[in-house]
Amino acid sequence: MDHRLADSLKVLIRQEPLEKITIKQITDDAGVVRPTFYQHFADKYRLVEWILQKELLVPAEPLLMQGEMPDAVLMYAKKVWESGVFYKRTVASAEGRMVVQRYLQSYFKKIVIQRSMGKHMENPSISAECFGQSMAFWLIQFMEHGEQNAVELECLNYIAHSMESMLNVRSKSA
Repeated sequence: MDHRLADSLKVLIRQEPLEKITIKQITDDAGVVRPTFYQHFADKYRLVEWILQKELLVPAEPLLMQGEMPDAVLMYAKKVWESGVFYKRTVASAEGRMVVQRYLQSYFKKIVIQRSMGKHMENPSISAECFGQSMAFWLIQFMEHGEQNAVELECLNYIAHSMESMLNVRSKSA
């Protein structure tokens, strides 16, 4: 059911901005009733978060946890290119952009905190916050511009390499 609702939102976002899409439109397109939507998601923004999690973040998570952050960035790029219209239209909306930014920041911060466990780091929460904000910002920039501008992808790679180097150096010196 979650996938049907997600597919419905992806179809609708091609036709109109995220903030104008209603739950009724999503459920009508998915062929379900409104209460079904609310059994799965609190609102359309939680559905956006679910799509981010299932389609973009979770597939690359093993790479992040194994220390392959640059490879994870390439996987993000591929997923964004594949679903470019959805991500581009989502972050074009002020509310959608805020939801995506908040969710990505939290996700990447959590990853760095998990990866820094047991390592000698002065203040892992500050590093995690910085990495989370940076990755969220540049990934959103990439969503907006996609293949038109490779600068965003270069920045994502730089941040990923830098964080990975920091985590590896800290663990070796411990």
